[in-house]
Amino acid sequence: WYVDNHVEDLEKNCCAHVNIDSVGGMDAVIVEEAPVMPQTWKLAEEAIREICGVEFTGKKIARNSDQSLLGIGVSSVFGTFSEQDAEAAKDSISFRSGNTSKAGGLGWWWHTEHDTMDKLDPVLLERDCKVYMYTLWKLMDDNALPLVLADGTKDMLATIKALGEKCGSSFDFYELAARTEKLDHLLEGLDRLAADCKDDPAEIDRVCSIQLRAAQVLTQLMFHEANIYDFDKCGGIYPIPALAAGERLALCAPGSSRFHMARTELTRGCNRVKVEERKLIEYLESVL
Repeated sequence: WYVDNHVEDLEKNCCAHVNIDSVGGMDAVIVEEAPVMPQTWKLAEEAIREICGVEFTGKKIARNSDQSLLGIGVSSVFGTFSEQDAEAAKDSISFRSGNTSKAGGLGWWWHTEHDTMDKLDPVLLERDCKVYMYTLWKLMDDNALPLVLADGTKDMLATIKALGEKCGSSFDFYELAARTEKLDHLLEGLDRLAADCKDDPAEIDRVCSIQLRAAQVLTQLMFHEANIYDFDKCGGIYPIPALAAGERLALCAPGSSRFHMARTELTRGCNRVKVEERKLIEYLESVL
């Protein structure tokens, strides 16, 4: 509802979605595997290292924890945050998501009638609050947005390379890879510009506006499948949703009807990514 009724305000002004979900739970000692996007990974790493003194490993954000802003292209950090130790919660029916090595979920009581105040730990709740305060402080107080946008394109390149190896001669990813590499080079320059941004209000506004536009395109390409004004179904997210048909193409017998259907779908998805990347490249070349 909020996105539907404030879409233009969010599109113009929202720099990040900091999701607070299930914090301060009893025995929730694992914080280093919280969900993030590639461009928000280093922000989360810094917050958790500074407050908790542990090394962040993270996992990719999925369509849960009310990720309603993905279509608008808002960069997101965190969701289900602090979790129980998987070793200590082996018999738990608690919620778990993503590929994790330590995180064991949110407690057997999660989303039941037993999810009451006695399941909170005041010390852990204070710890989690400090992590969120640090994250918000960085987003609001740094001269430029504390995003590393080139981490997004590097993640895209890894996906494209992996798909190319799976599909072999069935599909040519060369042009898409080359364009993504060009975008990556430009975003590395933007990341350097943002890191060096001085206390000049006009320059701060200029750099942040460029970052915001670039981040919106990356988020939509990496995390959203449907029309940008619609909401994708909840669940995991293929690294570049428009290219998911490549996984099916790799399994099809060449020349079969399923092969041609998957190849057509992949061609259209590839076109979407290339066109959006081209428009962003042209914009960045005009402003950097």
